[in-house]
Amino acid sequence: MARTMIMDSKLTDIFWTQAVHTTVHIQNRVMLRNNTDKTPYELWKGRPANVKHFRVFGSKCYIKREDGRMGKFDSRVDKGILVGYSSTRKAYKCYNLRLNKVVESINVTIDETGRPESKEEENKSMEQLFKEEDEKEEEEEDEDEENPTEVEEQVQQVSPKTPRK
Repeated sequence: MARTMIMDSKLTDIFWTQAVHTTVHIQNRVMLRNNTDKTPYELWKGRPANVKHFRVFGSKCYIKREDGRMGKFDSRVDKGILVGYSSTRKAYKCYNLRLNKVVESINVTIDETGRPESKEEENKSMEQLFKEEDEKEEEEEDEDEENPTEVEEQVQQVSPKTPRK
């Protein structure tokens, strides 16, 4: 299961320990024991496990910054990658891309539809976005030159034909 999670998320092998911990966390709460029809968590705690907090391993996430050293216009969140669940408290384990380390936080927004991008892909996508915006502006300028507005037509009719010196 851990190997599948690593391959599906397209993360490097650096996260294999996190994937194994996440696999154990999930299997203890989902897999049934043969004789008892209960999960290991149920046998240990005496109650069924809550699995509403489960999210897709390797998903893009946004971690609320709590360092307190932010300027007025600094981002209030850091981009990250969901790599598991805390074993000591109700929190997610996320790889913080700004700090380059795994952090635990309850203040996480997870985008299960998106996968994190590498720096090269992120820069490439930003360049593509700017390129598309430039092309769109150029098209609008070309249209404006080809199709003058009513005001421009009136100005052309009123203005003298000979250039001023």
